[in-house]
Amino acid sequence: MSEQADRPTPYGARGEDYALWRAREAVAQAEKLLASQATTMAYHEGRATSLIGWVCADLLAVAAMLGSHPTWAWFVGSLGIIMPSVVSGYYLYRVYQPKKWSVAGIHPEWLMQDWPEPTERTTLEAIARRYIDETQHNEEMLRRAFVAVRMAWIWFLLTPVIGLSWMGLSMVAIQAL
Repeated sequence: MSEQADRPTPYGARGEDYALWRAREAVAQAEKLLASQATTMAYHEGRATSLIGWVCADLLAVAAMLGSHPTWAWFVGSLGIIMPSVVSGYYLYRVYQPKKWSVAGIHPEWLMQDWPEPTERTTLEAIARRYIDETQHNEEMLRRAFVAVRMAWIWFLLTPVIGLSWMGLSMVAIQAL
């Protein structure tokens, strides 16, 4: 072997070596992306969990108020708090619905299937393509979770405005009767 052949090229892998390096790198990057997506989903679920506590506190306060003033007028007036809280709760429920979430890793059965002309490179490329599909699916799940949490927060923040407006309108209507 010549001295020049022992030294690495300044440009890295080439030819077939480059294709194998690219396949390995694609799998590694996809695994990082899948881990990042899992962290983001956990963040959205954490925000939803926090908001569930606030929505429950609103509903418990209304229940306590109705328990101390069990009249038809108070019940009608409290609907302005109950309804936005229920809508917010519905959006929070959507965050926790069962979903087909993709994680890093390939099922061993998939790897054990017979491949035409199998090589490390073609197998890694197939894994990378599968990961690409899974990350796109996860992105859609993340988008849905983000929208659901955002809508839940909007309805939660509108609760006092809607509640006070509804209570004022219902009191005016009751006095007019």
